[in-house]
Amino acid sequence: MARFTLTPEQIDAVFDAAEKKSKNEQVDQIDYIVPVYKLVFPDWDAIRNIDGHPTAGSEVARYTLEKAMAFDKAHFPNVFAGGNWGLSCGWSLDESLGAWEVNTDECTLHY
Repeated sequence: MARFTLTPEQIDAVFDAAEKKSKNEQVDQIDYIVPVYKLVFPDWDAIRNIDGHPTAGSEVARYTLEKAMAFDKAHFPNVFAGGNWGLSCGWSLDESLGAWEVNTDECTLHY
């Protein structure tokens, strides 16, 4: 596996693309979840299942959750904003990582 340093711009691009899609068609939370995961799993399309979650430094974890919450509030007002990302799909916080670092070492990938 590997460690990745993400930037706010990369995360913004994911949510901007989901927002742009929402102008023309129905969106789902998967429209930001999968692209965020593709940032740290370059072979995403070949993966059948992932056991575990990536771990993330404080800033990338906070920033991604805030973006998910804002998107959900705008598009899914009747759901727990950010809940799907924060509770089901998102990063696990690891304070020992750099602020914008994501580590996939705890994930087992099944192809």
